[in-house]
Amino acid sequence: MAKRDGKKKRQPGNDETLPSGSIRVRVYAGIDPVTNVARYLRETVPPGPDQKREVERVKAEFIAQVRAQRHPRTDATVQQPPEQHLTDAKLGFKTRINYRSQAEKHIIPCIGRQKVRAVDARITDAFYSELRRCRDHCNGRPQVQHRTTQQHDCDERCRPHVCRPLSESSILYIHQILSGAFRRAVRLKCLDDMSRA
Repeated sequence: MAKRDGKKKRQPGNDETLPSGSIRVRVYAGIDPVTNVARYLRETVPPGPDQKREVERVKAEFIAQVRAQRHPRTDATVQQPPEQHLTDAKLGFKTRINYRSQAEKHIIPCIGRQKVRAVDARITDAFYSELRRCRDHCNGRPQVQHRTTQQHDCDERCRPHVCRPLSESSILYIHQILSGAFRRAVRLKCLDDMSRA
């Protein structure tokens, strides 16, 4: 029996020549379990005598990473796992409100835009140092702390800002939020280990 011609099998990777002469290599890496968006491993290879060989090497390396599941599995930022953790975790009503408030005031403004997979000891140490420096995350310049955000005439209630550290109990809350969120990311196989929080 003759084989029927089917559709041409889709290649796992592709490349695109850019106006600069560089070639962008792109390999499909599955659906991000946190954001539900298709993910791709990408690298741009500059022009040169060995460009074609380098493109094939990069493509083969990406394909091997995906097949062995050694590639980063999420492009999620730090603000996404805590939100999902706080939604799913078994927390009391007041605890959930407190955790959410801590996340919105401290985690999201300071490290919320960082990629989850990029968070390491250097970033977490700097984050905790910032929490112990100033609970309002000021830029260190002199400023007035106004009594309201509405338009008003300043009086004695509007005072110069003085940096005050966040309490150790609040820092512990924040650590619990991040630890729970990263544990969840490990369970979903978005991260490889628990070394981040």
